[in-house]
Amino acid sequence: MHARRTPLAFLVVIVIIMLGVAAWISLPFFEEPKLKAGLISSRPEKVSPGDTFEVVVQVLNEGGGSVKDVYIHLEMPEGFTSQVTGNNTRTVGPNSVGPHDGFGQGFVIIVSKNVPPGSYAARVVVTADNISPHIIPLEIQVVAD
Repeated sequence: MHARRTPLAFLVVIVIIMLGVAAWISLPFFEEPKLKAGLISSRPEKVSPGDTFEVVVQVLNEGGGSVKDVYIHLEMPEGFTSQVTGNNTRTVGPNSVGPHDGFGQGFVIIVSKNVPPGSYAARVVVTADNISPHIIPLEIQVVAD
């Protein structure tokens, strides 16, 4: 006796064959996401107390899969504030980035009039679901008026 094949079994076999062919010819469906982040604005060389400047971050997905829950965290030392939040941190997200897509995010930073001259470290941290964090260091040089 022959086992009778059901339409579902036939469909499963067809899907398996299609997935195998797609993997063999490297369709983007099988690509992993590849998230990159960096500054697209120039870092301010020098700022004075009371100045305002902008930092623009670009997030790119150079892979084929989507990236979900992308957050951009701006962390600054005391005396530097986000124009939006009024404090020294700001978080933007969650965002999603499709295959071979990206987005930019600007942060307007205000330097307090009380910040003494010197070198200050800040950073932007980009995190996403199942992706290692990307840390972008910022060095801000404050000079006397």
